[in-house]
Amino acid sequence: MATITNDPIEVPVHEDQKVRTLTLNDRCDGPKCGAAALVKVSGVSGELLFCGHHYNKYEESDNMKKFAFDIVDERWSMQGENRLKAD
Repeated sequence: MATITNDPIEVPVHEDQKVRTLTLNDRCDGPKCGAAALVKVSGVSGELLFCGHHYNKYEESDNMKKFAFDIVDERWSMQGENRLKAD
């Protein structure tokens, strides 16, 4: 019989992908935010979307570690040549 614990588990983070799966319609679930989502966290009771700022804020929290079982991290899309540049 398996033993169920509340210990955090190692969560796979998909950072090596170079094709965006989140769209401009996906918005941050952070409090009073609404910025474009760059990280999708799938958890035991649903999924949460975060902008880079809010994911950085909650990434190492105990609640996030207990909730998440899969993370799609697209913060890379805001770096280097992939970033939209203003003319």
